[in-house]
Amino acid sequence: SKTGWLAWWKSADGELHDYATPIVNGLAIAYGLVEPAQGRQILTRLWKEIQRVRFTRFDLGLPGTLIPVHRSDYLQPEAIGMPTEEDGKDTFQQYMNGGISGGQGMPFVVSHYVVGEPEKGEMLLHAMLGRQAEGLFQDGVRNKAGEGIDWTTWEGKPCGYEGYLADVFVFLQASVLRQTSFRERYFRPLNAEKKAHG
Repeated sequence: SKTGWLAWWKSADGELHDYATPIVNGLAIAYGLVEPAQGRQILTRLWKEIQRVRFTRFDLGLPGTLIPVHRSDYLQPEAIGMPTEEDGKDTFQQYMNGGISGGQGMPFVVSHYVVGEPEKGEMLLHAMLGRQAEGLFQDGVRNKAGEGIDWTTWEGKPCGYEGYLADVFVFLQASVLRQTSFRERYFRPLNAEKKAHG
């Protein structure tokens, strides 16, 4: 209720862990877990946050989080991008701490078509397609943390680990999922379950 978007998760103690994630909110909207009217409100608020944090590199995809992930909420006991400071700012934009992997942005792109705001979806998709046309979503095979372009910082610097990560290309699904008929087929199992339960 404070932000107007979905938090990342709620822990057993009832605390919300909220890092302004386009990914989680995009999934909820794309899969119809929230109604389109509420989805539009969520997207409006997230776009304000995107502007507030000055993220502009849509060619890279979307960051997993727009706010640094606290050390205590990060992958344990250690992982790429894990902060040393509790506020998470020291490794922000690295891997799961606000880093970008192209494929993760697909639901956020698709969510704009679902709520009837295709212009923003098209802007995001075309920005990423431009990068794809230049072959910049992978840089071969790497076996060293920080060298793979499969994950990037907001400036486009490598912060991945594989170099080539096939799920980076999931964003290409948005090319067909922007069409209602394809979305209906893609989400058919979920839609059937919804109808069965009224």
